[in-house]
Amino acid sequence: QTRTRRTAPSKANQKFGLIFKNFVSMLHFLLGDATAPTGEGRKIIVHVCNDIGGWGKGFVGALSRRSRAPEMAYRKWFASGEGFALGEVQFVPFAPEIEVANLVGQH
Repeated sequence: QTRTRRTAPSKANQKFGLIFKNFVSMLHFLLGDATAPTGEGRKIIVHVCNDIGGWGKGFVGALSRRSRAPEMAYRKWFASGEGFALGEVQFVPFAPEIEVANLVGQH
């Protein structure tokens, strides 16, 4: 049988809690289609990619339904190996005033 014991949070955890609470209070949540950002000026849709060249389902499927350009650019970038590494980013035109940032951030 698993048992847990509650203890008082450490000072570090208390500080983190305050920082997190303040950070969350600064966020502004919008409902809508993440593939069609609104507002004036240039917009960037940041997409976190893996470093194995996979373009799966979910959000990337929604991107690909609107434009094949981000997927094609990502696959070409992966195949070439030029500059393709964890932490690198590729900006791909997506729509007028909108770019997709293919960010290699998952191993």
